[in-house]
Amino acid sequence: MTTITIVTAYFDIGRSHWTSQNGFAPRIERTTDEYMDWFSNLAQLENDMVIFTSPDLKSRIEEIRRGKPTTIVTLNFNKKFRHIRSRIASVQSDVAFKFRTPVEQ
Repeated sequence: MTTITIVTAYFDIGRSHWTSQNGFAPRIERTTDEYMDWFSNLAQLENDMVIFTSPDLKSRIEEIRRGKPTTIVTLNFNKKFRHIRSRIASVQSDVAFKFRTPVEQ
C-alpha cells in the first residue's frame, strides 16, 4: 500500500494586519487563530505530515495533531528568508497584489 505524506507550512507573514485600513481588500485579513482553526480540519487526516513552522507555533500544532504521525520542522522565518524578505515585502505592498486575491478565498 502506498501512503501519502502531506507537507505544509504555517508562518505568520503579518496577514492579520492586511486590513482595509492598511490598503488591502477587506476579504484577505487572516489571523493566526483563523489559520489554526482551518488547519484543524486538515489535521484530522491520519496521513503522515511534515509541517514547517516557527518555534512559537510548534506546541499549538503538536496539540492539534496529537497522536498522529507528524514531523514538525521549526524555522525562524525572518532569518531563514532574510535574503528575499525585501522582495516579499515589495510583493505584499504592491497595489495589484493587494486586490488580486479572489473574493471566494
